[in-house]
Amino acid sequence: MSEKKRFKRELTVFENLPNEIIIDVFDYLNGVDTVYGFDRLNYRFQCLLNDFVKNFDFQSVSKAKLEAVIALHDMHRWRSLCLSNESNTCGQIQFFCESYPLVEHVSQLQSLTIIDMSKNYQERFFRQMRSFDNLVSLSVGNICGVLVQSIRLPSLKQLNLTSCGHTQWITNFHSLEKFRYKIISKCHRTMGLIFPTTLVHLKVTYNTVDEENILLRALSQLSQLRLLSVCNTNQLSRLPDGVVWEKLIVSSLPLLHTFQFYFPYEQGGYLVNGDLNQTIASFSTPFYLVEKRWFIQCDRDLSHQCRGAIYSLPFAFSTFYINSLTLDTSISTLPLDNGTKTRNHFYSKINTLVLNENCEVPYNGLMPSNIVHLTLNSTLSSNWFYFLPVLRDLHVTHNSSMTKTEFGRLLEYALNLRSLTIASNKLKELTDNYTDEAICNRLSDQIISLTLDDPNSNLYTVSYMAKSNLPLSNIFNMEQQQQRTGCQWLHRLINIDICVDWWFFVYNGTIKRGLVFGPPRQNTLWAIRIFCIIATCTSILEIIQIIRDTCQNRPTSLFGQITNGLTLWFEDVPLLTLNLLIVICRDGEVTYISLTKAIIGIIASLIRFFSVLLNKWLIRHDYQRKDNLSKFFNTISTIGVVFVFILSTAIHIIASLPIDSFGHVYLEKPSDFTQFKFAHQKYFHNVGVFLRSPKFYEKYIYLTDMDKIIEKSPQIFLYTINHQEDVFCVKRTNRTCFQQLNDSDVQIFDRQLKTKSIDYSIAFQFQQPDSYYILGDIHYNVIRCDDKTRDVYSDKFELHYFRFKDNINQTKTPLVNSQDQTYRYYDIHHDFESIEYLWRTGLSRCSSTSSYSPHRSQQITVNDCT
Repeated sequence: MSEKKRFKRELTVFENLPNEIIIDVFDYLNGVDTVYGFDRLNYRFQCLLNDFVKNFDFQSVSKAKLEAVIALHDMHRWRSLCLSNESNTCGQIQFFCESYPLVEHVSQLQSLTIIDMSKNYQERFFRQMRSFDNLVSLSVGNICGVLVQSIRLPSLKQLNLTSCGHTQWITNFHSLEKFRYKIISKCHRTMGLIFPTTLVHLKVTYNTVDEENILLRALSQLSQLRLLSVCNTNQLSRLPDGVVWEKLIVSSLPLLHTFQFYFPYEQGGYLVNGDLNQTIASFSTPFYLVEKRWFIQCDRDLSHQCRGAIYSLPFAFSTFYINSLTLDTSISTLPLDNGTKTRNHFYSKINTLVLNENCEVPYNGLMPSNIVHLTLNSTLSSNWFYFLPVLRDLHVTHNSSMTKTEFGRLLEYALNLRSLTIASNKLKELTDNYTDEAICNRLSDQIISLTLDDPNSNLYTVSYMAKSNLPLSNIFNMEQQQQRTGCQWLHRLINIDICVDWWFFVYNGTIKRGLVFGPPRQNTLWAIRIFCIIATCTSILEIIQIIRDTCQNRPTSLFGQITNGLTLWFEDVPLLTLNLLIVICRDGEVTYISLTKAIIGIIASLIRFFSVLLNKWLIRHDYQRKDNLSKFFNTISTIGVVFVFILSTAIHIIASLPIDSFGHVYLEKPSDFTQFKFAHQKYFHNVGVFLRSPKFYEKYIYLTDMDKIIEKSPQIFLYTINHQEDVFCVKRTNRTCFQQLNDSDVQIFDRQLKTKSIDYSIAFQFQQPDSYYILGDIHYNVIRCDDKTRDVYSDKFELHYFRFKDNINQTKTPLVNSQDQTYRYYDIHHDFESIEYLWRTGLSRCSSTSSYSPHRSQQITVNDCT
């Protein structure tokens, strides 16, 4: 048999292992990972999982994975459960309890851990706890005892609680033996601390100056207590008094055999050596040293004798605070005959160091193999580097004065460092603005989780930095940019949108009455102005909220949802509606401002729409459920986004297509289409400029076509009038005179005038289209030839635009040739089509706000009177 084949036979597949070994392996794994990884392997493993996997810790587990595990495993077989509301699983507790009611699914639990309970939900949660008769161990974090009604848990023996100082609700736990209690806040309570009298082990942590006296009164009722652990984390506390504790223990705690404590102190400028010696003496009585053999140590700072800490030995807590420059000046009641080996054992539980002072020399009792967490509020001496071989988590605070060199050396010794919490500006300082390649490369290689702890903001975490093959600055900028890109773009669009709104208002207000198109009506302009003011206010609020949410690295808050909805419905929708009303009264000859507003609306609505989709996708994978108010504003905003998109798209489409005279859209543009040419064909074809008869109000004299003025500008006419002989003449190239015979008939007059006539020179000029005149305008000026300085009143030369009817089939002359060499004036009723009807514009056939006659302009120079 070959060596290769024999080697293959010796391999053992995990599935072939005995059940006992597989079960032992499962004991080392979280039940969540075990079920998720092995359930679909085969039927044998499914049976093993159902029978022997009973402990499920859903801390840091996604919603999708939680639902998958619940679907794969029978919840009624669970014995231990852990739920968490921490940042990466926010809302998990409420989701689980509402989707899978505790009473119906897990009332058989023996151990339950609830991390970071929401105060708004705790009352409903504890209401479901009343049927947990088998529960032996309970851990609950961040609750308010005032809001919890008293419940009975007959089998509960161990309680781990983080809450306020109100504990009356736990007095009915008649089987409770072990109680770990952390007081995190002070709330209004009607009485002091109350503990169940059955307690055997009690561990209390508090952070208030006056909590010690309250605790002493509560301890007097615990006659069964065997272990007492008291930790005060308030650095401004007074010196403890060993005599007070001795009296309490002797009188009320006869069975106590273990007393662990940590008492920091800071007495301001009033502490003298006698005070400290008196305190140490109070813990050096025969009761402590001989009868109980309880020893203490006092760590003090000679430069600040008023500050230090007194604690029991062995040190019983996992976190050790260093508040002095040296530990060599510490005072201990431990007898000198205790060897170094014993002293080292006294600090074996410490795994977290908090350096508040620059202590040069580490204490020999610390065990380097245990220190995995380090918080720096000061600098770190190089002597400490040898104590950090297994350091995994480092927190550099704002108060730390560590230099770049010290930070680099720390990274060289802390080879197992995987997590770093630091302010972004501090990180830039220690990496020389990300230019120190050695430090950046080491961070990129080692750090798995980087948390940026910036002031006045939430923690911001960048995960999976190690082995990413990207520089630190790139990873930081990329991750931060991913969270803020959407907000930044929306922020920029809002700024642009405000400017466009006011530009939209100013532009429409400056449009003049030209050919076909004029300014919007006054009520429309007032509406635009009002909504621009509203839009400015709501947009400023939205910008403030976006900046606030972005700087604090948090999702959109409720106020942000409200401002978003207000901006959509009080800015975007009204202004886009007004924009649409203006656009449908145009014929593709719209302004760039309308298109800009439409494009911004489309882009902003798409960003918001995809944001909604992404948010809904995320909701499927996290545990947060929105309240009714958030749902309402999200729904309103979503509908608003749809409206904005529809309005913006409609504006863009209508603005891009020409409309014929009947209000129909040309779906196919001519190859030579230009806006002005199309408008020329639609509005100016067969339209002439007419002069009102000096005697008859509804009679007109034809001067020229509008096309000719537009194509060949300027056009000059000589108009002569003789009132005594009822003769008038019109000359452009050739002079033609007419004499009034009666009210209806006019004839050619080709004789010499006997009396003096008055000559007027009329000049027409086309004003090219611009921002004031959308399709341009026709301007004219008139002078009296015999006295050019004399003002000619416009009422004597009333001009008007008219369009010839199709039945007028003759050569266009100043008057209509009827018969027998007689003529008549053009009649407003028989010969013309109403220009008001012709110039109905846009898709909705709006009435024109333009002028139906040329505008007089004194700037036109008129010199030709021949």
